[in-house]
Amino acid sequence: MKSRYILLVLLMPGVIAGCAAPGPDGLISQTPAISPVSQPSLNTVDEILIETFGPLIPPVEEWSPREELSPAPTGTFPILQTIPLSSLAYFPRLLPRLQLSLEAAGLFEFEIARHSSPGGEVWEMTIESDESVIYRVELVQAVAGRVAVIIDDCGNSLRNRDLFLNIDYPLTLAVLPRLPYSAAVDRLASENEFEVILHCPLEAINPDLVLGPGAIYCDTPAEEAARILDENIRELPHVVGVNNHMGSSFTTDTAAMRILLEEIKRKGLFFIDSLTVPGTVTSVVAEEVGVEYLSRDIFLDHENNEEFITQQFEALKKKAIEGGFAIAIGHDRTLTLKILGREIPTLADDNLQLVPVSDLF
Repeated sequence: MKSRYILLVLLMPGVIAGCAAPGPDGLISQTPAISPVSQPSLNTVDEILIETFGPLIPPVEEWSPREELSPAPTGTFPILQTIPLSSLAYFPRLLPRLQLSLEAAGLFEFEIARHSSPGGEVWEMTIESDESVIYRVELVQAVAGRVAVIIDDCGNSLRNRDLFLNIDYPLTLAVLPRLPYSAAVDRLASENEFEVILHCPLEAINPDLVLGPGAIYCDTPAEEAARILDENIRELPHVVGVNNHMGSSFTTDTAAMRILLEEIKRKGLFFIDSLTVPGTVTSVVAEEVGVEYLSRDIFLDHENNEEFITQQFEALKKKAIEGGFAIAIGHDRTLTLKILGREIPTLADDNLQLVPVSDLF
């Protein structure tokens, strides 16, 4: 699937002097759209794109030449620039940066819109101007599949804070409730455009396992389960979904899952089944209740060594190519995050895009 992102830029006043001028009879003569006067301002827009997209677009010397199109019926002169865009570019993450760069360049009156198209999507950016040149940049992005990476067990500490900040891609952080750093992780995620879901402790088959605070058990009454879930997300204002922490017993219990998923639906959240055990009833109950749900495809690090995690990441890419998307779960561990920082850029080799898990709905 190819997605085409189009930025329409109407240049600032004074940009296009000489592009059109009245003749002796008072009529406007159609001179070429790009003039020596306009080139520097076009270059300024290019510099903003380079600043915003960085390595997600090729160096400017590899861009195709600008193309002067025929004047539009309104008398505007479109100038087209086509630029390949890496599959790793994720516009909801890049959009605020683009806006800030435009404003820093003195371009304050602009609109950016997003439209679907037969090839994927179209992004249109228009800067208000009294002039008549339109600089249209087509960012052409091929996406063969999408990948979501969930990082479980966040909230125990901030020891891996710098590793998270070095991953400039849209991770999904699954935060355990009511821990010393749960609220801090939620803030960190929001500040760095990561998605947040609740990593909700659910009853395990092994009764000796310590679930931690905020656990829900198979025999927890519906009203109590609702109260616990409310408390679990109280310190996590950016939560958009839930996945299970443990839950090998809970996720195979139809009555318990119905209570939980009905409450999740009432809160407008989605559910990701971590699949800690085969034979869960999530899909059946979620369809009955009408709540959005998906299931984990790959565990990245249930063996905590570099070779295994790297192999699992390769398996994740293969799954995404074959099925169109795939969900991986890793953990808030130093080794896992270091390997992700190294391996996520390789998704572009197969035209795969990393997205928040909510995008897969």
